[in-house]
Amino acid sequence: MDSSFVPPPLPPQVPRKSSKVTTIVIVVVAFLVVAMAAAGVGGYFLVKRVQTMQKLREERIQAAKDIEKSTQEERQKMAESLKNGDNQGAMASGERLRAQLDKAANLGGLNAESAQALSNFMRRMQSQTAEYQSSVQKLQAARVFYWEVKDRDGLEEDRKIVQEFEAENAKLQKRMDSADVELGAELDKLHASPKIKASTIADFKVGFDRTVPYQRRVRACDKTLGDAALATIDLLEASWGKWRRDASGKLIFQDTATLAKFNEQVKKIQDAGAEQAQAQNELAKVVSGGAAGGS
Repeated sequence: MDSSFVPPPLPPQVPRKSSKVTTIVIVVVAFLVVAMAAAGVGGYFLVKRVQTMQKLREERIQAAKDIEKSTQEERQKMAESLKNGDNQGAMASGERLRAQLDKAANLGGLNAESAQALSNFMRRMQSQTAEYQSSVQKLQAARVFYWEVKDRDGLEEDRKIVQEFEAENAKLQKRMDSADVELGAELDKLHASPKIKASTIADFKVGFDRTVPYQRRVRACDKTLGDAALATIDLLEASWGKWRRDASGKLIFQDTATLAKFNEQVKKIQDAGAEQAQAQNELAKVVSGGAAGGS
């Protein structure tokens, strides 16, 4: 007797509009690395205002104040976009933040090398995030988490898409872990003095380090999503001919053991999606300058 696929109940944190929430949740975390970098930029301006404003000429003081004000406003906009899942809005805020760094660099003075290095660093972060976003879009376009494959070739295509997504996720994790090293390398390219290099990295980490725990949670969730998707693809391939779709599109399995394994992976995907949403909301508070709640 056939066993109908009945997905496990969704976690209470996730809207009950669809049992395939992953493709919704996953896209709204694509810009978290840029948001993380932006938090570091905000920390840099906060510290540098106190340390250097009195050393700048009067016109630079006003310009520096304008830059800091704009930076704080963009951080608030980014936090709101992050909270609402507005990917384009957050990325636009990140680009405007980087433009403020370029403006600071053009002012000259003691902060010019630091601002230029931070801008160059953020540009690299944005580029990496764009590559990650591309892998997410492929995942969505292929509707991988809907398991709509019609033949074995389709399973293999989905497998490659998920593997690419996992590879891009790993690159984001590596970039996050080496952020201070990469920023230092940008400062070296500009021939910054050891003192400026050390102070710039330290000031950047004021904001950056606060976001790291949330970013690691998101990267871990992405790893769970990818692993569970690959496990499901392997399961469908291994049990090929023992499952089908009915007229409504529901998956029908011939045995309860395979159904149980399938539901187990779906539950992992749903739980990871709920954890991502929670980390995203907490990160929004950090980016805006507030205190996040517990995990």
